[in-house]
Amino acid sequence: MALGRGRVAHAQLITGPAGSGKGLFAEALACAQVCAQRGGAGQPCGECGPCRLVLAGEHPDLHWTPADGKLGIDEAREIGHAASLAAHSASCLIFVLEACERLTDLAAGALLKTLEEPAGPTLFLLLTEHPEQIEPTLRSRCLTIRLRPVAPTALADWLRAARPDLSPERCDALARRSRGLPGLALAAADAPADGAADADAAALRTASPAAAARAAIELAQRGVAPEAALELLRDAWLRQRGWAEAVPPVSRAGAEALAALAGGWSARTLAAAGQACLDAQEAAEMNVNATLNWQVLLERLRRL
Repeated sequence: MALGRGRVAHAQLITGPAGSGKGLFAEALACAQVCAQRGGAGQPCGECGPCRLVLAGEHPDLHWTPADGKLGIDEAREIGHAASLAAHSASCLIFVLEACERLTDLAAGALLKTLEEPAGPTLFLLLTEHPEQIEPTLRSRCLTIRLRPVAPTALADWLRAARPDLSPERCDALARRSRGLPGLALAAADAPADGAADADAAALRTASPAAAARAAIELAQRGVAPEAALELLRDAWLRQRGWAEAVPPVSRAGAEALAALAGGWSARTLAAAGQACLDAQEAAEMNVNATLNWQVLLERLRRL
């Protein structure tokens, strides 16, 4: 894709897991079509009047179909009619369809005709987590763009720029915990504090003291996410080894909770649990099967 040279495919299938930033990517592409102050590489400024209208969902040339709406034949025909009109101020009409796997066969056929015979300049951005569910002929008419998890350092840098209200330390923690998915990072940044981390820490302290492995298993059986339990174990291990200052925590537990955990488990058990946790985090960053990853991890903890 060459924004700077104006070479943008008129139909794009944007795929990626939930939270990978498909909507953010679509907004950026839409802004690039309307921006009044684009950079030399075609990058939109995000600050001019047209960009602000796109980001607010109010630009007259942007037609955004949310994931909670219908995508039947009637909706496809409405899109086709809208695509036959002239753009108000942008270089083209922009259509964004979230969760486009919802298209029925008839709707996909109608949309395909619109893509193949556009009445004027248009940009269609089809967003989906399940590209295999898109009608093959429709899929073949689109340029497929696969969004993959972002490296934690790059995601943290992006968060600092996008959310100047967050501290650098908070951005680093969010980038690590969101598995490289920008949407999840933003959602976590805006989530209200609910004391979940403190509750998890308390559960760890009162669980069977024989081993950290048994504590993690019991927490999982109580409905506490294994990720939350293991983040606490990892942070307590780092604190016990004296690495807390060099390696920021990934859990939301406070200093007192981490200190209690670090003092409640043997150094050997915490070291083994922490290493297993770090190995699982590295595996997660390599996009291994999440369920299998946690099954392997819990089996390693059981053997401690």
